[in-house]
Amino acid sequence: MSELEFPETTGSVSRDARCLPDTVRRYADSGLIEYRRLADGTRVFRPDAAAHVRQIMAQRRRNSRVA
Repeated sequence: MSELEFPETTGSVSRDARCLPDTVRRYADSGLIEYRRLADGTRVFRPDAAAHVRQIMAQRRRNSRVA
């Protein structure tokens, strides 16, 4: 695994996805978005993680309207 493959932090993903960092962490912990941990424990994500978070949030909004 190269750090270049996972350049985004929780904060950068949450800013780009316009959500709280806790949302990114929750999705990561539940396996919805892939992440790695650096030696210091920092979570890092692929460049497309924010787009994936936005897709998940949109799907959940659609599902909540149906219910």
